[in-house]
Amino acid sequence: MENSSNLKPCPFCGSNKVFLKSDYTRIVQTDGGYTVYSIQCSNCDIETSRYMNRNQVISKWQNRPKRERIDDDTLSSLKSLIHIFFLK
Repeated sequence: MENSSNLKPCPFCGSNKVFLKSDYTRIVQTDGGYTVYSIQCSNCDIETSRYMNRNQVISKWQNRPKRERIDDDTLSSLKSLIHIFFLK
């Protein structure tokens, strides 16, 4: 686990508590293995897909499309519609 203060905040909760994670996967048949990398938020616990290349996962995280924040009135309207159509 590598704490990366230069990574963008989590797109889901806005936390700066994101870090680069590496996992080594052992392949029993070949007595070898490989390392995969992902980025995880320690606040809301989301994790990206895993990549074989450390720089690739960082690039995907840093260059993700910007999301516009939905204002409170629009969010309230959407919640009402979901309740009407799906939770009735």
